[in-house]
Amino acid sequence: MILHNKYSKEELLKRLESETFKRKTLSFYHYVTIDKPWDFRNKLYQELTELECNGRIYVAREGINAQMNVPEHNKTKLLALLDSYNELQDMPIKWALEEKKHSFYKMIIKVRKKIVADGLNDADFDPSNVGRHLSPMEFHRLSEDENTIVVDMRNHYESAIGRFKNAWCPDVECKSVLSLSEPERFVYRNKLREKYAGSQIFRSRLRPKLYT
Repeated sequence: MILHNKYSKEELLKRLESETFKRKTLSFYHYVTIDKPWDFRNKLYQELTELECNGRIYVAREGINAQMNVPEHNKTKLLALLDSYNELQDMPIKWALEEKKHSFYKMIIKVRKKIVADGLNDADFDPSNVGRHLSPMEFHRLSEDENTIVVDMRNHYESAIGRFKNAWCPDVECKSVLSLSEPERFVYRNKLREKYAGSQIFRSRLRPKLYT
């Protein structure tokens, strides 16, 4: 089987124009160890092509990062397919609120060293060592608790535009705490413990409500 697109852009767009069904656009990323990225990529490409999906997906040993669309009538099959992979089970998926006519016109899956250019080495962290994902209501209840501290892990530019009320923004120059040296991490962790002793601490990567 050919595991890459063989049609021209003109042919692909013409095919999209002739479709009589709607497509749903979605995105997801997931940090998880993928031992054989190329085998994973080839199997996923074949199965997504069978479901007539289009999009751009990056696969690496550290996980997967995807933006794609699926024919509306294949949405349930896609979700079942993703959940059939041990690496992708129970993965949060974001669906587009507005649909462009041609968000993607072909399927591209590339194997890369990293799914996000964060400057970290694979040995710096274990992608399987994660906390529990909070639902919006759980997040809201915890953030209302006076013993809970929201730590905004975004860069200064993003947190300056808007953040959750009373969120703490670490004084880090646009780089992940994981990219700090070990002595710097030690100092950072101890300052965090001293400042918020006895509090529940959880990180925020959600879109914040603006406070002015």
